[in-house]
Amino acid sequence: MSLPYRWTPTGTETHYGAPKAGWLIAFEHEVWRVIDVRTPARDLWSEEERRRYEMTRRRPTVVTLRHVDMDPEDPLAARFDIHLGDHGRAGWEVYPDEHYPVCARCGEPSPCREVMAARVAANAAQLMGRYLSEGMCPACEKAVTPRQESIRFDDNLELPGGPPVVFHLAGECTYWAREYEKRWAQLDPARRTRLSCPGEVTTHNDGTYECTNAAVCPGPAAQHAAYSRCRCPSCHDRGQFDCFPSPAARLSTPHLH
Repeated sequence: MSLPYRWTPTGTETHYGAPKAGWLIAFEHEVWRVIDVRTPARDLWSEEERRRYEMTRRRPTVVTLRHVDMDPEDPLAARFDIHLGDHGRAGWEVYPDEHYPVCARCGEPSPCREVMAARVAANAAQLMGRYLSEGMCPACEKAVTPRQESIRFDDNLELPGGPPVVFHLAGECTYWAREYEKRWAQLDPARRTRLSCPGEVTTHNDGTYECTNAAVCPGPAAQHAAYSRCRCPSCHDRGQFDCFPSPAARLSTPHLH
């Protein structure tokens, strides 16, 4: 189980790629020693690992970790080892040596769970405070005027029973609004989004575009899951064009290549 927050242990450096045997790794508020790093036989690869290898040519690896309090040479300790996949990880938090900082109160690597819980609670309270005032954009904490482009949600997800939530549709506020809308839409499958679309867009050089989620696509200005240019010769004969459809682009039926 992964932690419900981003834990950055004090004194570690983030290493990208497979770690090496002997390294000390911080993982979920404990310190582990890397015992072994190996690549499974191809017939043991999952379909996802096979697809990733075809795309990146990077072989999947399995990292065996043993708790730092256990003797790394004790064969009986192996029953308590954990095995983590390295493929696709964002990075490993590595201690440079055996002298790593711990909490004087509980002995956990710093910052410990108690400190992190206090931080999470404080951040949650601060975030909730952004949703207390009606008519104020939670992203920039400034009032939304009638002349400004905005989006409104009657459901206050951060403060149930609280006032409606309204975001500016400009700059960083748009990102906040889009992420909020995604959470809002998850509460009811019938809800339609304005700012994002799970479909993949293919754009043409004639002012049209296609979307794999065309039935409910909110339009070309919405953020989509993926973007690409078509392979239609007639479109490419017109010259270079972007993968992103223009805001005025028209939704079209699939073109014939």
